[in-house]
Amino acid sequence: MIKTTSLVLPGHANLCSACQEEKEIIRVEMGRTNTGGSIEIGLCAECAYDLTLDIQHKIQQNNKIIKVGDVIWFGKYDWRVLDVQDDKALIISENIIGDKAYHNTNKSITWEHSTIRKWLNNKFLNNTFAPEEKKRIVKTKIKNNNNPHYDTPGGNNTTDKIFLLSIDEYKAYENIISNATNWWWLRSPGYISDNAAFAIRDGGVSVYGIRVNYDITGVRPALWVKL
Repeated sequence: MIKTTSLVLPGHANLCSACQEEKEIIRVEMGRTNTGGSIEIGLCAECAYDLTLDIQHKIQQNNKIIKVGDVIWFGKYDWRVLDVQDDKALIISENIIGDKAYHNTNKSITWEHSTIRKWLNNKFLNNTFAPEEKKRIVKTKIKNNNNPHYDTPGGNNTTDKIFLLSIDEYKAYENIISNATNWWWLRSPGYISDNAAFAIRDGGVSVYGIRVNYDITGVRPALWVKL
């Protein structure tokens, strides 16, 4: 990186390393060798100024502040930022990534033992994110509360990298989440344990839910990512 504290030194006629024109140049320190020596190049004033602007732009891009409501690209999808806490953000896929059953058979099930949880934290995780991206995904302690209207058991709490929003989480972020082309799963149980709750495509939630093996319901994964 350019060392701005020692950017300008007395110039003298020489060849600019960038434009290759003979002008009065300044010495620009670009880094350090393994032995502690400086690595310098000679640039004319115009090229040194352009270099400084380019580096400053890259720094600003790398340190871009992520805000609630932003849409960012991560892995293979666009994601909507729902929350920002310290150095991490909660994001949900901007669109439905596909249709899938909550569980592969019609039975009483909780999020902990559902096939969709296993799929999200294995096949989806590995196929969607590069190794360096996976390192940024935070293992999150998931609270699996009972259905707030019917008191259907939510099961044990879990620790997941990828998850579905709960009824309570959906309601907390409802005004930020974009509408979808279809209804999509929430992880909370429905009125009985054979059902799971879902979000309605134009907004709102069905706490009654539908059968867990209904395989034309959309999936919108959520995760916490390190910024």
